[in-house]
Amino acid sequence: MNPPVGQRAQKVQYRGGATSNGMDFFRGEVALAYQRSYETWPFEEFGSVPFSSDDFYLPTTSYATTFKNKVVSVAIAGLCGCTSAVVISRRGVWVIRLFELPSFLGAMLEAPYLYQEWNSATNSYEIKQSLPVFEDDEQKEARFQREVINAIHRGQFTHYHQYGLDDLRGGPLLDIDRIFDDENDPGVYIFSPRPRADLTRRNRDEQQNWGQLLFAARVEEMRIEFGRILGVRTPVRVVDYYPLITPLFWPNNEDQDAVIAYERDYSGNTVFGKVLIQYEPAQDCHGEASWHLYWEGIEISSKSWVPLAWPTEVQVAGNYNNQRRDNGTFCEISSSSSSASVSSTSVPVSSTTTPTTTPTPIPTTVPVSPASCYNSQKFSCYQDVDPATAYSQSDNFCSDLTSMTWFNGPNEPAIQFVQYASNDFSGSISYNWMFSWKPGCVMDGQAISNAASSCKDAMRTAFEGCDNGGHGGTVEFECWVFYFSPVNQGSDICSVPFS
Repeated sequence: MNPPVGQRAQKVQYRGGATSNGMDFFRGEVALAYQRSYETWPFEEFGSVPFSSDDFYLPTTSYATTFKNKVVSVAIAGLCGCTSAVVISRRGVWVIRLFELPSFLGAMLEAPYLYQEWNSATNSYEIKQSLPVFEDDEQKEARFQREVINAIHRGQFTHYHQYGLDDLRGGPLLDIDRIFDDENDPGVYIFSPRPRADLTRRNRDEQQNWGQLLFAARVEEMRIEFGRILGVRTPVRVVDYYPLITPLFWPNNEDQDAVIAYERDYSGNTVFGKVLIQYEPAQDCHGEASWHLYWEGIEISSKSWVPLAWPTEVQVAGNYNNQRRDNGTFCEISSSSSSASVSSTSVPVSSTTTPTTTPTPIPTTVPVSPASCYNSQKFSCYQDVDPATAYSQSDNFCSDLTSMTWFNGPNEPAIQFVQYASNDFSGSISYNWMFSWKPGCVMDGQAISNAASSCKDAMRTAFEGCDNGGHGGTVEFECWVFYFSPVNQGSDICSVPFS
């Protein structure tokens, strides 16, 4: 069932309808974006980031479009080691694919190969595999600067990589060359792979290495570069993902083309490695335009605003020449973004409501509060908590905050980390940490680095300060609330108490 004209597709149009989990909707819309964009390029309503480039010198691919008076659907799929960034504003979106090989790892000069080695202890030959050989560090760095940093700045004006961010700010026209001007409220989402799972546990579960980044230092370089281009106040959210790999005993593991097709999931069998961005114009001059960002089937962020004007149209469905589609009267909409009101939502791990009254500023030197503890009976279905694991994993969580300078402010979703601790999945525990913004709180500087220095104290207080059998609790520091709770992840799964 197709959506009404001027409205974005939603899960109600797919099998299971509004009560479904939305996975069919997500996979279907990603597939449709690729199908329609390849059929009708150049295109307006559907866009996709190419899987590869025919440019040997620059493998990077991207896609950018404006948000005007038509529904827009943009997708990127096949993330099985690549890093992607989505920059989105009230006037448009830009998505880039940055390849693990060669852009992050360097060019491979010699592929790994199998060979036999004599083992005198067993008096027999053993099968060994060589390590790949890559270009030297100087060549790797030059490649990263060219294929990642420079590509973020400038496009090649080809189908594969038409625009960089410098091409989309401060241009002479009020069109795609201005979609990321400061007044249009741009934000950045980076999707980068975790370290790959132990090969002996391939596809055991998608939570392996959760919260870790394979290319943490490179992602930090990207985050800094986005701040240089868009301004240091521009929010940047980093999402780590599970790079899909073939099962250990999959019969086609020797077929390289089949392996690539499986990991990139060309057929759309899974939600892994996919991002979907939808834009919907206002339905009339009194409604709101909006964008919605989905990652692996989950809507992780959205934003709505009073429709903005372009030179020949406004962000109202079917509107041309600044006229309404229903009765032909003019829309009284300013061309300035500054007059538009904005509201943001996401799928926060904890739900909070911001009061409508003006909040009172608080000092930025508030100490870590005493712990507020969870009820010792409410979340009782878990294995024994190991204090050493709790300390080490909370320290890892806090180190990530310090090194990555994660952004979390009043309109940003809570950031949650889960670390499983067990060799036996049937009896494992997830040590859950999260922090979120306190409703109504304001302060100077919203970078997480301001709170990271107290993160370890806060997390240990949430564990040590509660005499409830290790169930954990929450503590407050400045404008943030830190949470800790261990939850059993065996056959009898408890709900993480952050929802």
